[in-house]
Amino acid sequence: GFLVYSVGFPAAVLVVLVQRRRSARESAALKWLSDSFQPKSFYFEAVLLMRQALVIVAANTPIDLQVSDTSVREMRVLFVLSACILLHCLYRPFDKRKYAL
Repeated sequence: GFLVYSVGFPAAVLVVLVQRRRSARESAALKWLSDSFQPKSFYFEAVLLMRQALVIVAANTPIDLQVSDTSVREMRVLFVLSACILLHCLYRPFDKRKYAL
């Protein structure tokens, strides 16, 4: 169940957004998925959903089943979040045209 939700749902969102790229901004059913992002970053909702799944996996997957080392888990979560911050800084996906910034 977790794999379907953590990978399948973001993948399904990405497929729907890519297939209906032009109509996603006009369609009321899909507008909430891409409205807060710049047009070139219409797919970023799927990236944010995948980030959540990666943080959960990084925090809860043990390295060795007999040893529970929290510092290694913390480093994995820190790596995932750092990579996401880097992606955010590189792509700047959020739409700021509404706010005249």
